[in-house]
Amino acid sequence: MALRPLRRSKKKATALLPAPVTHPAHAPATSGWLLIGKDGRLGAYAAADGGMLCWTERRPGGPEWSQPLLFEMPEAQHFALGQGPNGYVHLVAQRRAVRDDGLIDVGLAHATQYQSGRRTTPWHPLGCPFADVEHGGSLGQPAATVDHNGSLYVLPLNPGGRISVRAEQRDGRWGAWVELAGDGSHTSLTALTSASGRVHVLAVGPGAVQHWAQTEPAGALEPSDAYPVGLAGGSVTPLETAPDRLSLYGTDASTGELVVHRPGGDTVALGLTPAGGPPAAVRTVIDGHDCTVLAVRGRDGRLSVAACPTGAEESGANWSTTGEPVLGAPAMNLDAQGRVVIAAIGTDGALRITRQKPEPGLALEAWRRV
Repeated sequence: MALRPLRRSKKKATALLPAPVTHPAHAPATSGWLLIGKDGRLGAYAAADGGMLCWTERRPGGPEWSQPLLFEMPEAQHFALGQGPNGYVHLVAQRRAVRDDGLIDVGLAHATQYQSGRRTTPWHPLGCPFADVEHGGSLGQPAATVDHNGSLYVLPLNPGGRISVRAEQRDGRWGAWVELAGDGSHTSLTALTSASGRVHVLAVGPGAVQHWAQTEPAGALEPSDAYPVGLAGGSVTPLETAPDRLSLYGTDASTGELVVHRPGGDTVALGLTPAGGPPAAVRTVIDGHDCTVLAVRGRDGRLSVAACPTGAEESGANWSTTGEPVLGAPAMNLDAQGRVVIAAIGTDGALRITRQKPEPGLALEAWRRV
């Protein structure tokens, strides 16, 4: 049965919400929800009742933030974000609507935010890899990434653990749905575009993380060497730690401990047991050294933060616990001044922000409730 087109709302795509937040944000399932716009202002994006909330720095480097905008998307269940070199933020939503006959229509939709703190374009339907309700109703959390040309790639997890991809063409039109070759045993996936412009897709399966990559920018996604490490579904964050070489940070499926696995290297335990979900990770220079900063929610609900030499995590990660209990995965990015900023959703549904102090090491300011 074909999917019905998304209904166009007569309401505006965004609405200014008064303080306090009237639509509490949901626990983030992924860590890539703190993005920096082309004007240098950070934006924090989180799912809420009826759509997605977006908070924006009032000026590059903060510290003040706007009240959130609500990008309305009724019946949305999962969201994904992508951002290209032009700074545009792409929102992907999975809409799941119950029909009058009790069956479910599922489809993906896309909107673009061209300017920080502004409303998005209207939502445009992208359809579904399956035309029948039985299969479409069981799509999983989508992933999204944007290549060096600004083209968006949308990847839902299909029934049976298979992965489809639909990519935007350079002329703005969309290609057809394509299923990636694989064994269909995947439980979660993520995608990113490397600094060279190549798109990478990673899918967690039993005992390994499968990998697809473009051999050249804008090329076809081809199977690449898998990562022979057993990680828990929904726990993986990839980070480019050398040109087109991705380190995977995630929870060991057997021990429950946070680990890192590098191509051709061993799996290194990082000395922490997360509560679940992926860590946030970012590369930066600290005291003249190339470092990777990690933030992850611990078993007590609070965040633990550590910095270690990039590519040399075996030298040790010294964890510090910070802030109050939070929901879901934290997010992290560098602000316009190159300082580490960590974002999290508090148990009250409000945004929390902490920022690196302008002093040696990785000292953080007190958390702010936005």
